[in-house]
Amino acid sequence: MQLWNPASSDLDRKIGTVLTAYQILKIRKGIWLPAKLSPTFIYDLSFIAANKNFTYGGLFGANLRVVIVDGHDVPKTFTIKENTQLVVEKSVYVVKNIEKLVNRLGYLLTVTTLSNLESSDEF
Repeated sequence: MQLWNPASSDLDRKIGTVLTAYQILKIRKGIWLPAKLSPTFIYDLSFIAANKNFTYGGLFGANLRVVIVDGHDVPKTFTIKENTQLVVEKSVYVVKNIEKLVNRLGYLLTVTTLSNLESSDEF
């Protein structure tokens, strides 16, 4: 398990991509709690604000779970933020909520990903 914090980003104007550098922290001890799978629906707010009939939207599966991270694995120089990514077995999760346990003994991280998202070979 690894925690990735975006450190800096640079725009490559030739190919039109954003190159992001990450601060990577390897976690030795972590506990994965069972995932909560739920279908989620997102719609475009502009159509509601214009008082028109619903036109666009998307239904997708969201995978939400809680991870307990040992506080001894996280140095004081590494800050877990809401845009921190959690990478496990080529799957990328985004941290949505962080709760610090007493005396930095650990962290309760609520992470989410799409249930139909393919694993990445880049990790």
